[in-house]
Amino acid sequence: MKQLNRNEKQVMDLLWRSPCPLTSLELSEQLGEAMSVSYLHKVLTTLKERGLIGVCGVDLEPRRPTRQFAPLVTKEDYVSALIAEQGLEEASLAKIGVALVRRAAKDGERKELIAALEKMIEEYKREEM
Repeated sequence: MKQLNRNEKQVMDLLWRSPCPLTSLELSEQLGEAMSVSYLHKVLTTLKERGLIGVCGVDLEPRRPTRQFAPLVTKEDYVSALIAEQGLEEASLAKIGVALVRRAAKDGERKELIAALEKMIEEYKREEM
């Protein structure tokens, strides 16, 4: 998976954080002057062609119908695909997980993160059976 450029990342971050699909108008409002409307449409087209976002509806509220966009991959799946392309072995992936837990420990979230990871591992084990 190709890494996102700065503008693509800005748009994806907005879509990943949003609890519901966003129109180009809503994205443009949130981006402000950081990106022109015409360039935003170019970025949306690129992200759609790459399979990262999809059109999931139409907003009929404005004067004209506007497509709604939503991510087709989670941020976690995107990042994991980038890591997987680095050719890391399975043991390295586990070490990356431990390194991320250590980073969270600096923020005082270590116990919560470990509990969440243990829960995910148990759910994964059940799925594999």
